[in-house]
Amino acid sequence: QKDFLAWCRGQKNLRRIGLIEGNREFFVSEMHADHFSWSTSATSWRSADGCQFVHGDRLNPDDRRYLLFRRLTKNPVTKMLLRGLPGGRSICRRLSRALRHTNRRYRQGLPEARIRQYAEGEFGDGLQAIFVGHFHSARKFELSPSRVLFLVPAWLESGRVTRVDSSTGALKVDFPDWKALP
Repeated sequence: QKDFLAWCRGQKNLRRIGLIEGNREFFVSEMHADHFSWSTSATSWRSADGCQFVHGDRLNPDDRRYLLFRRLTKNPVTKMLLRGLPGGRSICRRLSRALRHTNRRYRQGLPEARIRQYAEGEFGDGLQAIFVGHFHSARKFELSPSRVLFLVPAWLESGRVTRVDSSTGALKVDFPDWKALP
């Protein structure tokens, strides 16, 4: 992860580099803000050019176990305790490792209907694309030619990042390996 952070720091001089903390990341946007053009621990961030980036962990209300876990770990009181406890960051790392293999039923299935329902409710007001993490796979949902939702790969598992180019007016999206980018 340190190599990736160093790459991000170098790349932010060439392009915008953003990060939304996932369910297993704690304090990344706070501790490493200087590595990114933008970063947030919030569930979403919207760019000026009409792209919305969403962690995606709240899209499936049927995954009650995960949503309970999220309420317990991503609330201000827990964050304050973890930040202040000696070894708090170590607890976060152990928790992250423990979660890799939990709740397989919801991680293996893709809640397409919930994803489409979310997208339908979000589009409007100049939004041209939504990028959703959490599901750890790359996929495109085209609701119409001007309303597209992309599921993005998990960079840590796949080594791939989401590259968005809207400079030409037409949105270009790909998922290259971060180590292969100049």
